[in-house]
Amino acid sequence: MLYSDAASRLRAHVAWIAAAIILAAGALDFVQVGEFPALPLLVRVVWASAMALAAYVIPRVSSIARDRVLIALAALSVVCWLALTLLTAGAEGAYFWWMLALPLMFGALTPDNLPATSLAGAGTLLGNLFVLWSEGAAPTAYFTWLVIALSTFGLSTASVLGYRRLLDAETALERARADAERELAMSEQRRAHAEKLALIGRLAAGIAHEINNPLAYVKANLAHLDRERTGSLLVSDLEALLAESQMGLARIEQIVADLRSFARVDEPTLTPCDIRAIVEEAVRISSVRTREVAVVDVEVQDALPAVTASHNKLVQVFVNLLVNAADAVAEGGRGPRWIRIEAASRNGTVEVRVSDSGPGIPQEILPRLFEPFFTTKADGKGTGLGLSLAREFVEGYGGTIEVENAPNAGASFRIRLPAAPAAIRAA
Repeated sequence: MLYSDAASRLRAHVAWIAAAIILAAGALDFVQVGEFPALPLLVRVVWASAMALAAYVIPRVSSIARDRVLIALAALSVVCWLALTLLTAGAEGAYFWWMLALPLMFGALTPDNLPATSLAGAGTLLGNLFVLWSEGAAPTAYFTWLVIALSTFGLSTASVLGYRRLLDAETALERARADAERELAMSEQRRAHAEKLALIGRLAAGIAHEINNPLAYVKANLAHLDRERTGSLLVSDLEALLAESQMGLARIEQIVADLRSFARVDEPTLTPCDIRAIVEEAVRISSVRTREVAVVDVEVQDALPAVTASHNKLVQVFVNLLVNAADAVAEGGRGPRWIRIEAASRNGTVEVRVSDSGPGIPQEILPRLFEPFFTTKADGKGTGLGLSLAREFVEGYGGTIEVENAPNAGASFRIRLPAAPAAIRAA
């Protein structure tokens, strides 16, 4: 796993600052020994170069490689700091006490890497104990150093552990949020699919009727052929029977193919969609219901621009509107029974209007029509999700859906969808 961009930049900045401080602190060499000795300068250059290299490498490698780099850097830092202490003023010099800052520096450089911070702390403790031993320090000096070093080491270790707990909690929270978002997306997909299956259920009677009709005359033709197989059946009659049977089987095949396509789980990706193809498919699927109650008039403008959407979901939107229109017309009573679906291009959008000759929608119901689970149908006739999902789908594609009562007619639903960019249409 790689660091996030912000965390990588922060750690790189700390390493660059540490490299600059290591070089700038060379002025202490002159203060402590009265000159700029070559060997401490060489140690300082090696150490600063290692810090600069780490600043470059840390954001660009995996977590395992990063941890190894930081552990190696901690070991090198202990050696370099100890060398500077021994090559200058020893226990009397500034480097001896500044060595306490080493575990704190690594706690800031890599707050999620306990081994590197622990190595810096342990190296500091043992290294300075070695300096005190080499100079024959008094026991009180050991005790004083141990208390200060252990306090610093404990503070840096506690900071790292606290940061790691915070990081683990944040990681767990991100994982839980990702799981919740994934579950919500799956729930939304299941909800939309359940409504689609419920819509197919509303069409079930018409589907059975549409399949039974061609199946009946295919069976009748086969029975006629069976009766006449020993007689003198004319070639023209045989061709007519075969053609009629093939038409019936083709109709059944088309119904099954449309339903199979309509019932499949939708893909989450959006693609350029042809409104004419979507309208034609929706009219075919809904025809098992609409042809019983009304004449369906389809007017689609030529050369309509594509829209960016899910093909299957848009088919579901229009099938739902057409079936609702059929229900309204069936309950409308007197007068001609018609359903009209029109599609045209207007000002950079594609507008599709579904109208009917039903009784219209009561004014008090219009404001609630797109609410989830709101329905005026009898129990078992609808779920109350069709129009709410239609609005959700259409608005998700950047469009709008509106409804009004047409003058001297029934309800009129108008859907506007933005035309896809020319580059997408060309693709």
